[in-house]
Amino acid sequence: MEDLIDDEAEAAGVDPIRKARDAFMLAVGQAAGGAAFVIQVGANDGRMADPVYSIAKRNDWRGLLIEPHPAYFAKLHKRYKRRDGFTLLQIGISDAEGVLPLFHLDNARMEQFPRWVHGSASVDAKRVVRQVKLACRKLGLVFDDSMVAQTAVPMRRLDAVLAEQGITSADVIVIDVEGHELAVMAGADLRGLGLRGMLVECNGRNEAQKPDYVAALNAVGLTVYELGDDLCAFDPARLDVDLAAEFDAAGLPRLGN
Repeated sequence: MEDLIDDEAEAAGVDPIRKARDAFMLAVGQAAGGAAFVIQVGANDGRMADPVYSIAKRNDWRGLLIEPHPAYFAKLHKRYKRRDGFTLLQIGISDAEGVLPLFHLDNARMEQFPRWVHGSASVDAKRVVRQVKLACRKLGLVFDDSMVAQTAVPMRRLDAVLAEQGITSADVIVIDVEGHELAVMAGADLRGLGLRGMLVECNGRNEAQKPDYVAALNAVGLTVYELGDDLCAFDPARLDVDLAAEFDAAGLPRLGN
């Protein structure tokens, strides 16, 4: 594998965090013989800041993609409709069965706001309001409560969903659920899936809980590195390349055990 960060790449303006993330995904795929199985919780539209689609498209990947937001799920379905081997589910994932409100930018305002606001759908209303208010300040708009809508979403435990789908193993799990990541991880025996790695969003708004995120990933038997807003975790013994050495050489922070 090529070095993650080099002078030429930096001079060319290549984002080293994205390069490291892609290197991780490619390493997982390589170790799986090119046919990795991915579980993605919070797949959004399959495009925005998405670590899966471009790599899966070029390789013989399969997987389970989960997205609760109706508008985003429709775009996700359209993007993957010609891809065999992927199952798409429009549900939410949590640590308990039930129904929760999903807060998000009002659908009628989608064209008015930049794409980064579209990705802030969350069960945490304050989180979404904060993002919309930030966008309003950047756009010179006056925030109005009607800008934030909510949709009732059925919530399932991940272990129940995997059992229904007959999924007993996976190569990699990607979780991006805007602050609900710990609940997702608590809803399944992730260690029993034999994972090669996980990619979990843990941005600045979850800074206080970062030790809990790291502990949860260590409990799965994974080594954890911080890649910008993501925690990249992997089992070195289940990869064909020394990704830890690459990340260490790149100066990426290693967290936990």
